[in-house]
Amino acid sequence: MDEKTVTISDISFQATDGFPLNGKLYLPDGAPADIIMIGGAVAVPQKVYRHIATYLASRGAAVFTYDYRGIGASPVEDLKTFDAPMQYWANRDFAASIDWMNGQFPDRKMKLLCHSFGGQALGLSDRNNHFSKAVMVAVLAGYWGNFDWPESWRIYFSMQVLSPAMARIYGYMPGKYSGFGEDMAWSTFSSWAEWCKKPDYFFDAVSVPETRHFANFSGDILSIRLTDDKWGTSKAIDRLVDRFSNANITKQVISPDSIGVKKIGHLGFFRPDHKDRLWAETADWLLSD
Repeated sequence: MDEKTVTISDISFQATDGFPLNGKLYLPDGAPADIIMIGGAVAVPQKVYRHIATYLASRGAAVFTYDYRGIGASPVEDLKTFDAPMQYWANRDFAASIDWMNGQFPDRKMKLLCHSFGGQALGLSDRNNHFSKAVMVAVLAGYWGNFDWPESWRIYFSMQVLSPAMARIYGYMPGKYSGFGEDMAWSTFSSWAEWCKKPDYFFDAVSVPETRHFANFSGDILSIRLTDDKWGTSKAIDRLVDRFSNANITKQVISPDSIGVKKIGHLGFFRPDHKDRLWAETADWLLSD
């Protein structure tokens, strides 16, 4: 398969409420055959997705990655005072990323590669009709009871007991102690922790009326569950993905043994050494009409 040379550009744009965001645009030589956005996981910076973004661009797609407010290349001055519940990542940041890409490639249907929260953002967005297809890697509902023991109780203790204690000390949620990625503003983390207490996740949250938008997405979904992902249990994934009630959903289960490796986990899909084992087949599905 011929792979194209890729040009990478830094992009600055604004969320729908004016907050400054930063991303990267990966372009192939010549006119792009496909337009792809990558929606990242909670507190996972866009740099984690740079290898698969480059790969997809080398296959002929224009690919856009970005960081949510308060994460990675979209920092805030003071996490201790920053007020941004997690749904802002969907209804303000994800939405603005769609608008920016529409401005660059007008009248083109987009496709989405999303990881964990990135798939939640698709459902919460009033702009999700701009996408024709979505690959969902470990996209799940984060209620602690969806996970197997003892991970379920570890998550509950970490989010509901340890994390509030750390926030009282630091004034924000330090990632190095929480195990949930980069540092987060307490307003962001605490809204997420509240969802994770609810059996129906944010579908039970009065503060998240945007869940009504899940039914608006009518494209194709390829949902990928990784069997050694402690968070991505079949229960957790089904309770989120099945909410896309008008989508055409295909579910795929991948074990480390099936691709000849010892571990994949929640983040491992995006490691560059999985290019031939995982990315090629996934890209074939995403890039097809």
